[in-house]
Amino acid sequence: MDPVAIARRAGELSIADWTAAHVQKGRVFFDRGLGVALAAYEPASRVASAQTQGLATRFDKRVFMARPWPKVFAAGAARRHGFAQAVEEYERLCLFYPRHGFDVVIILKAPIEQRFEFIVANLSGHEKTPPDGPEGSK
Repeated sequence: MDPVAIARRAGELSIADWTAAHVQKGRVFFDRGLGVALAAYEPASRVASAQTQGLATRFDKRVFMARPWPKVFAAGAARRHGFAQAVEEYERLCLFYPRHGFDVVIILKAPIEQRFEFIVANLSGHEKTPPDGPEGSK
């Protein structure tokens, strides 16, 4: 397995998704998009990708992140890595995004409906503070 090649391919697919999204009306959400691919590429290659330059100008400056949550975490065919790797990736992304001009917004740990309402309120400029402080309940 070649982590650099995997990250490079994930970046190519993410750019294709981003390009295709331009025909969509309204907001488009990317789950595990270009930022995740570039955040994986940097440590794997030990080189900053040229694509990180101006990354925040391509997207909304807010990145919504959900802390790994053991209660809902499940490894499987779509998620081959364990919980420890999820925590490592989460921590890496929480450092990567601000370094590239993004504001990380931590999604509260709550039922899906409340998480959805939190995101919509944040996008509308009516931010709600998650329960138990700015990072939600632990």
